[in-house]
Amino acid sequence: EEDLFGYVASLSYRSGYQRTENRLDYETTGGVPVFQDGTRDQFSVLWGAIVDVNFRISGLHKISVQNSFNQTGEDKVSRLKGIDENEQDLRTEVTEWDQRSMYVGKVSGAHTLPDVAGLAVNWHASYSESKAKEPDRRTSVYTRNIFYSDPYPFSTSTPQRSWSTLDEQTKSFGLDFALPLFDAKLKFGSLYEKKNRDYKIQFYVTELENPSNN
Repeated sequence: EEDLFGYVASLSYRSGYQRTENRLDYETTGGVPVFQDGTRDQFSVLWGAIVDVNFRISGLHKISVQNSFNQTGEDKVSRLKGIDENEQDLRTEVTEWDQRSMYVGKVSGAHTLPDVAGLAVNWHASYSESKAKEPDRRTSVYTRNIFYSDPYPFSTSTPQRSWSTLDEQTKSFGLDFALPLFDAKLKFGSLYEKKNRDYKIQFYVTELENPSNN
């Protein structure tokens, strides 16, 4: 048979926006009414790429190279207001940016050896890497006594900020043999896989003395 060569390549991009409305309305065990409502706005972007290359040599050997990569990012803002279980006028705001990426690469081959009793050899080697980052997540909570007039300032309750990263790599290799024996096949092989994961987070809480926001 003649030698063959083929490939596939693609590039994709997508973006979107979504607003979600939330409402919380219930009574505590002590009969105190709690109600809060707010919105969550989310803008997201996704792009990716795929490149695959395949070879076939004389109908006895096949080699394939596969690559894929994608990257996502999400910008989110959440706002909540209402009355909490302590009968305080409550305002909560959370801003966050998340980004993730993933790469997967694989090389594989399938070989038939007529000179070795028709032995079939299949192998593959792959590498994947996944990363996630949340570079600056901010949470701010403001409260105020509901019995005071509007000019009374809100109090800031321990603002929070965090930075986190996740990095994971996986490597694998497999080798399989299939030897025809009369009307059956003898199969044997091996598989190796190694995975590393590293997660880091920095979390800060700001304690303010006589906090106020005028």
